Amino acid sequence: MGTTALNDIDLIVFDTINNSEIRDRQLEQLIASVLDFPWPVKNQARMHKRNYDRPYKSISEAMSYWVEVETALGAALNSSGDVILVSPFGFDSLFNYTVTMNSKRPKPQGFNERLTTKRWLEIWPRLVVNA
Repeated sequence: MGTTALNDIDLIVFDTINNSEIRDRQLEQLIASVLDFPWPVKNQARMHKRNYDRPYKSISEAMSYWVEVETALGAALNSSGDVILVSPFGFDSLFNYTVTMNSKRPKPQGFNERLTTKRWLEIWPRLVVNA
């Protein structure tokens, strides 16, 4: 399949105390002062409101509501400095060249819109869509 340029990484946090959009923008500015790549910040402790869900209890639970199964993948550093991978759906589908609509988000228009705007089928023509 080859590689593609990196164009979309969100930095996700879970802060129930300081969960305003203003705080997200402040963190983005701080990151931009150090890195050349834009990292949008999304506080998952607030996203349930946008998605009309009950409040999420953790980052992993919030990720379990993302539109596609395969994009629900995260990495973090533990206290020892080791990288910890987080994927509420597991890792198997990540290697199958598939993109799968999350059954918790059974609205095909949102899934189809992301397929179009992200241009996944243009970039990876052999990608199999599981809607």
